[in-house]
Amino acid sequence: FLQSIYPDYDWQEWKSSRGTKVGSKRLKDNQRRFFDWAAKRLGINSMEDWYHVSAEKLDEVAREASAEVSKAAFRRRLLSVALVETYPEHKWLEWKFLNVPRSFWADRENQIRFFDWLARDQLGLRTLEDWYEVSYDDIAKNGGVRVLHMHHNSLATALKFVFPEHAWDLWKFKRWNQDTSSDGSLNQL
Repeated sequence: FLQSIYPDYDWQEWKSSRGTKVGSKRLKDNQRRFFDWAAKRLGINSMEDWYHVSAEKLDEVAREASAEVSKAAFRRRLLSVALVETYPEHKWLEWKFLNVPRSFWADRENQIRFFDWLARDQLGLRTLEDWYEVSYDDIAKNGGVRVLHMHHNSLATALKFVFPEHAWDLWKFKRWNQDTSSDGSLNQL
């Protein structure tokens, strides 16, 4: 009622999620309003900026505003999941977030998306043969450490899983060792 009388007032409806069922349109709308408001408070100018925000920092901003919607938005979820669900129209690159769900890299499709993106948009690889020259650091600095860990820190093993139709020549891969990896871990084929 008051909103119709004072339409120019910023009511910040998203601050309260009382009586709102999880998964309801109202809760989703409130989450979106909350993230839009928080983006202004955090100085976020583009969706890309969200990749560098920690859940702790966002929670701090929410506490300042006494926003209950943040509790509903993050209940048993990561910031990356909440943002992907809240802004489905944006093409997210989940591996760029500070944290992704443990199950994210278990999905082969996510691994394919990552390696396609890495080859095309980051490394400028033109053929599958170009992968033989990729270093551990090339993958690590682009958010791929966890996917490599799933494959025992082996690019060859990861690529055989992602692109099984290709006949990989294992001897052509660069050998990774402590001298070539920035994190000091032993990386082998």
